[in-house]
Amino acid sequence: MQKIPFTAEQEAEIKNLQARYQEAVSIHNEKIAHYTVAKEKLDTLNRTIAAIENEAREARENSKSLIRSLIFETKQLLNAKSKEQAAYNLVEDYQEIRTELVTALEIQSFALEKARNSVATLRLKTAHEIGKIIFRVAIDELHKNNGFSLLRTALELTHNDTNANPVQALSYSVISTHDKKYIDYDYFKDFLKKVGNELSSSEPLINDCFLELIPPIQNQYATPNLSIVATNKRCAELGIVY
Repeated sequence: MQKIPFTAEQEAEIKNLQARYQEAVSIHNEKIAHYTVAKEKLDTLNRTIAAIENEAREARENSKSLIRSLIFETKQLLNAKSKEQAAYNLVEDYQEIRTELVTALEIQSFALEKARNSVATLRLKTAHEIGKIIFRVAIDELHKNNGFSLLRTALELTHNDTNANPVQALSYSVISTHDKKYIDYDYFKDFLKKVGNELSSSEPLINDCFLELIPPIQNQYATPNLSIVATNKRCAELGIVY
């Protein structure tokens, strides 16, 4: 950034753009935190359910073993069956809670996906806006070094009609057939080609301007990744606005 001769106004404009982007990044990071908490709760419950299910299976196998042995006390078998039933009942209770946590995680995943998409869109928009500012700086640098005056002089000298404005044809995005007769079009086209070659061979003043000016977000979390229609439908079912 220090290599580019920004004016104080331009620096302030860039800082405002970066601040707006960072605000979106902060919101995104908050969504990651909420998503992480919801996922940890669900993961913890899943481990608990798996452990209780294992206890229930062990109790069931113990009951079967006692029955197959034909040598057991009724109280011993009843205790084993009671432990088995209690474990399965507890699993059912936990499964109800799990359904709630799955829905909570899904809601957080949609919120996270929305925040991630917003940041990605804003990052490109911010890059475009900063690029336009730097473009203005480049134009100013050409002015300072008489680049435009030299180009105007060249156009005056290569112009085919001394009674017409030599710059008029260049005020349009495409030079028409009618305009071509007023300037040495082939020479000007060659000039533009040389400008393009110089741009291709030039190094930017900032090595990785995208990374330095607008750092990307870090988000490796899985999100729904549904179509727009499917997303809107599911969000409506969950009672949230995407």
